[in-house]
Amino acid sequence: ANAKTSGGGGAVFEEDAARVHEGSFDAVLSAVGRDADTRMGLENAGVRLHRNGKIICDRLDRTSATNIYAIGDVVQGVPELTPAAIAAGRLLARRLFDDDVTQAMDYEKVSTTVFTPTEYSTCGLTEDEAIERFGDDSVEVYHSSFEPVETALTAKTVCYCKAICHTEDSNRIVGLHFLGPHAGEVMQGFGLAMTMGLTLEQLQNCVGIHPTSAEELTKLSVSKRTSATVEASGC
Repeated sequence: ANAKTSGGGGAVFEEDAARVHEGSFDAVLSAVGRDADTRMGLENAGVRLHRNGKIICDRLDRTSATNIYAIGDVVQGVPELTPAAIAAGRLLARRLFDDDVTQAMDYEKVSTTVFTPTEYSTCGLTEDEAIERFGDDSVEVYHSSFEPVETALTAKTVCYCKAICHTEDSNRIVGLHFLGPHAGEVMQGFGLAMTMGLTLEQLQNCVGIHPTSAEELTKLSVSKRTSATVEASGC
């Protein structure tokens, strides 16, 4: 994509001749990405494509054409993550060559991280997604702000974490979000626990390692219904 100023604080972004965006911005972030290239006549083989060009598959990675499968970034509606594609490919191979294997890829509980200076990591649903699926009365969010030990004397960074629970299913955690140092490392283990049906009680019963940022998740006890904001606390 090309970017240029248009005068008066405006900017013009050109992805290609058909996609041009113009507007006024305080800051512009340049990020490298990639698009799935499926322009190879797949429709001639009976493979259905989404309007954005990605391949439409079912939960077992099957396309609309017999004996044609797709995994990874070319598939509509799945996370564009290399580890997710590797896991999906591994499971597909097992299903194809082992009649006893029926496990499908669970894309909903894939942990991922945005590697900004203060990392943000997540696994599962957002609040809006949880409310849309289960209803507002069946969703409870527990959250906390905290100051990491490593920045307590310098940057005074305020971080945040929350667990989104389905109250009608033993407070099963359907979404976990963490904003803080080493968020990716923190979320990896908790993401595994979520695939095994982690509940709020189990999380709270876990003995945290002190002093770490990860232990903040084990101390979650304040719900948004009782307190929309939470004060950051230190060690």
